[in-house]
Amino acid sequence: MVAELQLERDVTDEMRQYLSANCLTSRTSAAELWERARKKMREDFGDLGSLKLLHHNTRMNLVNRLRKEATDGDVFRALVTDHYRCVSVADKRNFVQFNMSIAMARSSQHRRTGAFEHPDLIRQKCQPGVTVFIDVTFGVTPQPFTQTIIIMMYDKIHDCYVPCLYILVDCKEHWTYWMAFQWVKVILDLKCKSTAVVSDFEQALHCGIRDQFPSTYIVLELRIPVDHVSKAIEKGFFDVLNVVPHDRIEKKAIPFVQTKLKCAVDTSGHKVKWDKFWAYFKSTWLGLYPVSCWNISGMKEDGVPIVNRTNNPLERYNWTLRDTFESAQPDLLTFCEIVKGESVRYLTEMEGVCLLHRDPPTHSPEYKYLDLPRM
Repeated sequence: MVAELQLERDVTDEMRQYLSANCLTSRTSAAELWERARKKMREDFGDLGSLKLLHHNTRMNLVNRLRKEATDGDVFRALVTDHYRCVSVADKRNFVQFNMSIAMARSSQHRRTGAFEHPDLIRQKCQPGVTVFIDVTFGVTPQPFTQTIIIMMYDKIHDCYVPCLYILVDCKEHWTYWMAFQWVKVILDLKCKSTAVVSDFEQALHCGIRDQFPSTYIVLELRIPVDHVSKAIEKGFFDVLNVVPHDRIEKKAIPFVQTKLKCAVDTSGHKVKWDKFWAYFKSTWLGLYPVSCWNISGMKEDGVPIVNRTNNPLERYNWTLRDTFESAQPDLLTFCEIVKGESVRYLTEMEGVCLLHRDPPTHSPEYKYLDLPRM
């Protein structure tokens, strides 16, 4: 008895048409598009075992070639097309907030920067008395950029943390940050009314923020080696230095903390280490940088609320954002599409809170100022 042979159906043309139609409207990876095409072929023509599909290398080359032809290999030119520049087909407002290359006179080099965000989220940054969080991440940064600056704010109205701008820069230097934050002020029409900015400590980043927002309190994370000051980070020890008036830190607060530490732990065997630490603290945090960078006594005196003392909300979001991308260091157009999707997600959540369809996301309570001990 001769077994009947099942003829293999050639669907390579159908796959090629599907990939051609979707590779430009969706900036997912070629591998993801391939899986979608396989699923589509199975839905339309049945079991994949009886189908002749495009070869792996063929579909990779096809997707890459079509995307390159669409932009002539210039992704920056693609950013000015309506598909990427605008919020959506129906909403012609700008999602790409700026995309520029500027000649730096001092270095004779060009620096490129770009910024992305939904205008409805950017507008949230104009709320009076808002607290802004600024952090730098590398893992999701597309070439030729080297860093992604994410600006997040605490939205009092919706009781949640909201990313309100993604900025790409190509180096870590003062003038690059200065330029980026200058354009943040421009797109906000100089209406940014934040009272506090919380950022990770990096000197060039700090200087760029300070130059553009001179009247804003800037709270930097004080990174102290945990193995040296495990006891000092408990409540009532080092945090006293953060709330004591500036003129009392060196003469009153530091001796108070030193005495309290000696009573709490045996520091006799580590005197040299502690002496070096205090010498470093005084030369760096009382000499090299303004005390107002880390001491919040002025904010306490002015009654400025602190929704969070650290960048933890933004750092958690950085991890979430990395998981959203299929691979590290995506291409620029994929980055644009992903953060556009993030914007829509946050706007949907905020609308749900307003309509009482969902509760605000859980987060830590507002920071309570420490009462000053007697010294």
